[in-house]
Amino acid sequence: MRLTGSLVARHESLVTVDLDRAARIKEVLGEVGDDVAAGEILARLDDESIRIELDVNAAKLDRAQAAILQARAQIADATVAQEEAMSSLARGRKLREKGVAAADSLERLTYAASRAATTLDIQRQNLSLAEADQTILSTERREIENRRMQTLVRAPVAGRILSRSAKVGALVESGSTELFSIAEAGEIEVAAEVPQMDFLKIPAGAAATLAVPGLETPLHGVVRLLEPAMQATGRNGRLRLAITTDAGKPLPTGAFARGEVEVERHGAVLLPTSAVETNDGQAVIQIVENGVVASRAATIGMRSGDLVEIVSGVRDGETIVLKAGNFLADGDRIRPVMTANDSRTLSEPPLKLALDGRP
Repeated sequence: MRLTGSLVARHESLVTVDLDRAARIKEVLGEVGDDVAAGEILARLDDESIRIELDVNAAKLDRAQAAILQARAQIADATVAQEEAMSSLARGRKLREKGVAAADSLERLTYAASRAATTLDIQRQNLSLAEADQTILSTERREIENRRMQTLVRAPVAGRILSRSAKVGALVESGSTELFSIAEAGEIEVAAEVPQMDFLKIPAGAAATLAVPGLETPLHGVVRLLEPAMQATGRNGRLRLAITTDAGKPLPTGAFARGEVEVERHGAVLLPTSAVETNDGQAVIQIVENGVVASRAATIGMRSGDLVEIVSGVRDGETIVLKAGNFLADGDRIRPVMTANDSRTLSEPPLKLALDGRP
């Protein structure tokens, strides 16, 4: 079965950006036709404002670290002060028990110990606040660094760049037009449409031979996909043919391709249409036995170009009148002139499998 189509990427990935604010393209590294690895940088966006945010964040982190160090030093001082206050209170209680210290003196020592404990708690809270500020600032830094990484436009998959719309100075934002399109793994296949009658006869996995203008040797492939929905207009079916042979060069998408799909294969006798006559709707073939012409009814099967399949009426190896049959009658004696004989399938070019009928 013959078909025409065009070369397309088997899996095409579109490269876009995900930004919280618009940015301009500063540098473009990927070009159409380049083979790229997954994660490779294709373009860089302007990140000046983000770098300023990183500098501000770095200063705040330094200040938070200094606050943590100061709080730890104050905790150390408050701990020593509390220990001294508690030691003084213990000595005052002993002296009070002996009647040496006055009651108001013990009261002052008790108040000093309580105040030292409160001061230590406050310094510990100050340390917790400083550490919390540092955690918040570290989280903010990771978010800023993530936004900076988003200014590096990377290839999502390995493959070949098919198109590029990215231009230096262009303003881009989330949801804008894709900057690049990539054929995943560089795989190219053929997308074709065929009429419904032919489409329903094509099995998945059927072998195909494809010709692309500009390529000296044909490509081979298989039917990879038969789309389940017919087109609303024209009632054509769409299919994809995976190319299984190496073209020897990168194939451009959009290029025209034509070929044949092997729908069915079986052994049969093939004759050119010139060897088959029709009398009252009945196919008739003239055979030659011992140099004598005889007509024989035949049943016709599949057709391909100027070849027809003979289901019955002729056996393999018999001598057939290829042409000039209208000038011959049953019983005529002739001297056959042999033509080239070949053994091919219905999907291949026409064959001369019969004989010239000449007296």
